[in-house]
Amino acid sequence: MPNYNKQKGNRWEYNIKHSLEMLGFTLIRAYSSIGTADLIGVPPYNPKGNSKSLLIQAKDTKAKDYIDPFERTHLDYLQSICAGVVCIFYKDNSKCMVKIWETSEKITFEEFLLKYYGIPCSFPELVKGFKEFRRPIHLYPIDKEIYTGRDGKEKEKPIAPFADLYSVNTWYPHTPEKYKDKHL
Repeated sequence: MPNYNKQKGNRWEYNIKHSLEMLGFTLIRAYSSIGTADLIGVPPYNPKGNSKSLLIQAKDTKAKDYIDPFERTHLDYLQSICAGVVCIFYKDNSKCMVKIWETSEKITFEEFLLKYYGIPCSFPELVKGFKEFRRPIHLYPIDKEIYTGRDGKEKEKPIAPFADLYSVNTWYPHTPEKYKDKHL
């Protein structure tokens, strides 16, 4: 029998992960909450902005930002040894909220990214863009095809739901030009 609370929590973690990836962050997810945090994120290079990594605890419960005492001591320890920003991402009336662990400041996702990293964004738009395959090329560089949707408009979608790493058509932007035409 599936655990619906676990599935709901996983969806919330993935929404956070995908929205930050759309902004250029590199994220690692700790499956089953094993490790230092649910998500660990490294921001994109920004010479004028903050370069601190993110240690994220994702909570999708009715208690919003409640942390049990064991996790609380663990987050205190993380904040003392890490140079990153330890924070809790939680839902409040379907809005993504962020509680910064060090200062106990509670702000929205958009305000957090603007204040700490200088990135203007909208959380619902990022999640929607990821689900509609409007992803940056560094995430899934795969061929797209045009199809006609139910509304009669032409749209783009990937040929496969994931990047085929062994395809000769797949290449990453950091690949030098002289290797792009070489086949494996």
